[in-house]
Amino acid sequence: MTNTPELPKLKDKLQRREYLEVLRKMTGEQRVVLGFELHDLALRLMQDGIRDRHPEYDDRQIQQETAKRLLRCNR
Repeated sequence: MTNTPELPKLKDKLQRREYLEVLRKMTGEQRVVLGFELHDLALRLMQDGIRDRHPEYDDRQIQQETAKRLLRCNR
């Protein structure tokens, strides 16, 4: 029972190793497509969070808030 905190770390390492193996087997084009898909997913998650926090925002305001947050990340 003393090793229980180590189990999540071991699981994370194994999953990371498997993930890296999958990435290595992909072509460069497949990795680029995956990168764009992950970027789109991150944007949708951010926009969903903004909608949850600000249900009064219309689509334009959600886009503006998304842009503000992305600009803050690049500072």
